[in-house]
Formats: sequence, C-alpha cells, structure tokens
Amino acid sequence: MTNFQTYLGYGQPYRMADEHIWKDRRPTLEHIKEQQQLKKLKKKRKRGK
Repeated sequence: MTNFQTYLGYGQPYRMADEHIWKDRRPTLEHIKEQQQLKKLKKKRKRGK
C-alpha cells in the first residue's frame, strides 16, 4: 500500500520564499457531500427505485 503521508504537501510543510506553507490535500466539505450523494444514488439504482 502507498504511504500518502510521504508525498509532498500531505500533512508536512514545504518551503517557499523562506516560509513554511501547509498544503492540505484532504477533500473539502463540498466534495465529501457530493461523494455521499453519489453513493446514495448508486444504492437507489441497485435497488431499482
């Protein structure tokens, strides 16, 4: 399995213009809600409703 925490910008700061910048690659709330809606639609399609 891949260790995502070793990738650049995942939970660790990287230097840019002598400043540490934290870059968050986690999904936003909007993205999470969209994924949940798609998951519900898939369930409904499987059930035939």
